[in-house]
Amino acid sequence: MTHAYIEPYLKDVMRNLGVMSHFCINEYGLSPEKFSVLFAHSHVAEQISMGNPRFLTGMSGKEMADLLMESSDEAKPVSSDTYYVSPEYWAGWVMAYYQWHTAKSFYQMYADGQTYDKILMMYHPMHEADLAKVVEAIESL
Repeated sequence: MTHAYIEPYLKDVMRNLGVMSHFCINEYGLSPEKFSVLFAHSHVAEQISMGNPRFLTGMSGKEMADLLMESSDEAKPVSSDTYYVSPEYWAGWVMAYYQWHTAKSFYQMYADGQTYDKILMMYHPMHEADLAKVVEAIESL
C-alpha cells in the first residue's frame, strides 16, 4: 500500500488533526456531524491526503482549524491558542492514523461511513485501546 506521505510525518499529522478537531468543535462550536462534513469536503483534507508538506507539518492544528472555518458559513468566535487532549482531539488523532494506515482520502472515508462523528462515538471504550484495535473498529463502521 502506498501512503501519501512517509511515516515520520504521521505523528505531526495526528497531533494537528487532533488539535484542529478540538478547536473546531470545542472552541468554534461546530457539531461533530457538521465538522465531519466540512472536513471531508475541505481543501485541508484533500491536501493532507495528497501529502502536501505545508499541511503535514507546515501548519499548526489551530491554523488548519482557522483555514477550515474560513470555508464555512459558521460563526467563528475568538479562541485561545491552548487546547487539551479531549475526546474530540482523540477522534481527530485516530482519524489521521486511519487515513494514513489505509491510504484512503478523507473524502473516501466519509463516503464509506467512517466519519469523524462516528469515530468520536468510539471514544469510550476505545481511547485506551491499541491502534490496531481502533482500526478494526473503524473498519466495521
